[in-house]
Amino acid sequence: EHPKVVEMVNRGVEFLTNGTDVRIAAYGDGEVILAGYACFKVTGDADHRRAKEGIAAAQRVARALAGMSREGESKVVYEAAMAVLMLAAVDPVQYRPELSTLLDWFYTVQKSHGGFGYLGQSAGDTSQTQYAVLALWTLNEAGLDVPPDILIKTLQYLIGTNERGGWAYQYDLRSGKFVATSAGITKSLSTAGIGALIVGGDALRLFGERKKENDVDDGLPEAFVRIDNVVKQRAAQQGLAISKSDLEPVMQQARDLQNRTQFNGGMWYYYWRYSQERYESFVEIVEGKQNKSPAWYNEGVEALAKGQDPEGSWGN
Repeated sequence: EHPKVVEMVNRGVEFLTNGTDVRIAAYGDGEVILAGYACFKVTGDADHRRAKEGIAAAQRVARALAGMSREGESKVVYEAAMAVLMLAAVDPVQYRPELSTLLDWFYTVQKSHGGFGYLGQSAGDTSQTQYAVLALWTLNEAGLDVPPDILIKTLQYLIGTNERGGWAYQYDLRSGKFVATSAGITKSLSTAGIGALIVGGDALRLFGERKKENDVDDGLPEAFVRIDNVVKQRAAQQGLAISKSDLEPVMQQARDLQNRTQFNGGMWYYYWRYSQERYESFVEIVEGKQNKSPAWYNEGVEALAKGQDPEGSWGN
């Protein structure tokens, strides 16, 4: 809500609204949905030009999934995840059929080892798994019945592919062990990995039940635990094949790595930034407290301010 941030965001929305076509061939409808989602989240207007395009693109993605080929280098996991975010944000009741289709599809394309990745490959992909987990979390928040086992398998995959608190790009299961099939650990993918782990854990309520709208207002943000829900939550978790204690060693290693390493690459900078925002926000849920002016956020705002073009966009 800071005026500097509001001004940056509004300039970005103006660029997306008035700029040229946002579609890039490699990602199909993905950018159309992402641009529409961004504009809707800022304006709250489902009739906004880009929002309407995003909704239509998300519906196209949902309709196309039934006949989707499992071969090739398709970016469809990203597109499907963005379709979930778009439709759930606008109206999870109206778009319940599409959201149900998307949920069924994620369940179908999950790898046997628990990760998500390119449809024609056996390897799990840390980046695509991050998007799939966010989609599953969103579906759960929208009231759909997300099977716990899809989340548990994903968390087990993320635990199994963790390397001293970090993650590489892709992993395959060989001789019963996960082996990185690509370049080593990076800051951006490590942030994506730990963020996905915590988001998935929150979807299973492993960190406690978050405050609901009809609870008494105790001054805490909506995302934080109510002590009187703890007993009920523990009872609900008894049947799960995973617990908070299974995640804690990896979370501690990953948080230590996050705190002692800096982003030092030219590529994937903005990818790291949005992964960082998601990770840090969910860390607040784990800890049950919120810093109103965290250093990571303020530093990020200053960096993004320097990178914004006069037209309102961000480039390489």
